[in-house]
Amino acid sequence: MQQLKPVEKINAHTYWENIKVDPILSSMRGHVHCTYYSELDKKWCREQINDPYCRLYLVSKGRGHLLIQDKEITLEPGYLYLIPSNTQHSHSCDSEIHFYWCHFQVESGYGLDLFDILELPIRCKTQEPNTDEQLMQRLVELNSDSATWRILQRSACLLNLLAPFFKTAVETDMLDSKVDYFLVIRFINEHLDQAITLEQLAAINKASPEHFNRKFKQVFGIPPIAYVTKKRIQKSQALLQDTQFPVKKVGALCGFTDPYHFSKMFKKYVGVSPNHYRKKK
Repeated sequence: MQQLKPVEKINAHTYWENIKVDPILSSMRGHVHCTYYSELDKKWCREQINDPYCRLYLVSKGRGHLLIQDKEITLEPGYLYLIPSNTQHSHSCDSEIHFYWCHFQVESGYGLDLFDILELPIRCKTQEPNTDEQLMQRLVELNSDSATWRILQRSACLLNLLAPFFKTAVETDMLDSKVDYFLVIRFINEHLDQAITLEQLAAINKASPEHFNRKFKQVFGIPPIAYVTKKRIQKSQALLQDTQFPVKKVGALCGFTDPYHFSKMFKKYVGVSPNHYRKKK
């Protein structure tokens, strides 16, 4: 262990240097939906998965295959695998695979998705021999514990597992510009059940609607109202999975007043109807 150097003391006062606050990582928060350990065979096969949460895999035995972003990746022991939310992918197994799997969400304090900010690798070598497996085992143990304070322990385990990915992360293009839109993103996430206009968003950014629309598209790749629709659909995916609300109510809770329009937009973004998506969960 490295020998620690004591801080300097002058006039009986201790002087220290604060760690700089990072506008992204310092405000990051994670929530673990579930973590399990499974031993599966070649029946573990599913195509065109597109869910509103991230997935983390740790293989302890056997092999599998992951098709994501037009790349085929081998799932094997010795690595962690990270699948971003809202990313279409497929998985399969030739013989057998024993692995831990975790569904989770991570976002900044302003509600900006982690993968809108950083480019993270899909595969990352595990840390010290048993560290990651112990963290996964702990998450499995905490999975059935309903005590509210356990949320903190689950989040701590998750962030430790993700640390190697952050170490090699690359900041996405226009990151500095995205920081300027944090308040807009927060407003969108907090009002998805309501009508949101271009004028409202432009006012938050203190810009004209025309200028705001042009700059937002330049930074995020899509116009602001299209971004709002994408977020509405992502919220509806979570509600379809986590609740038994009728599809009509799910649409209303996500800002769609017309059930037909909701179904049409959902299929456009996800590839299947809301009812079909719920049956596949």
